[in-house]
Amino acid sequence: EGNISQNTMMSVSGYSELTALAKENFTGGSKETVKVVQQSDVDAAVAKLNETGDSDAARDELTDQMADSTIVIANSFSVAQGDVKVSPAVGETANGQATASVEVTYTLVGVNRDDLNDVLNAQLNEQVDTDKQKIYDNGLDGVEFSNFQATDSGYTVTVETSGHVGPVINEDDVKKEATGKKSEEIKSLLQETDGVEDVNVTMSPFWVSTAPAANKIDVSFEVDE
Repeated sequence: EGNISQNTMMSVSGYSELTALAKENFTGGSKETVKVVQQSDVDAAVAKLNETGDSDAARDELTDQMADSTIVIANSFSVAQGDVKVSPAVGETANGQATASVEVTYTLVGVNRDDLNDVLNAQLNEQVDTDKQKIYDNGLDGVEFSNFQATDSGYTVTVETSGHVGPVINEDDVKKEATGKKSEEIKSLLQETDGVEDVNVTMSPFWVSTAPAANKIDVSFEVDE
């Protein structure tokens, strides 16, 4: 745009009394469009990257990678985005295609089932008289996690569940006491134990009316939910 032909009259804006004449051709002028990376370009690129990221898929993949012996803490899932790397940098000329990249870290935490089982048993044992009561269900399969937080040394989380305790009943003693007795006698005998809500006696074949020898008797316990 700076090229001027010979004998072209020129003036200076705001100074009408000043004029000039190009005695020769002015050559060598040029016009060039330069692309410069702007912050708005970076912001747009990051927004596009976030659109392509799939947090749900990442969480599912991490869950699948957990061992069977691990209980996943669902509310521990987090997404951490690192610094955006841009080439060329903001303010620099982009002769070709500019690129933007960002590292995203997905985190999912779980707890070992056996470790949690030991913790629950320890908590229940502190609250029951183990000489008189037995832990029938420590609530491991119904645990719920809340208040998950990362700390300098690891993580903290609140565990909530419900366990079931009941009377200590010696199976061998039950078998001995039931031997030779009828169904109603066995029911009455066992229902005298504090904590026993119901007793079901089944004899086989159907014509048998009294319990057989102790070694042929099976005893099972069911927790009243």
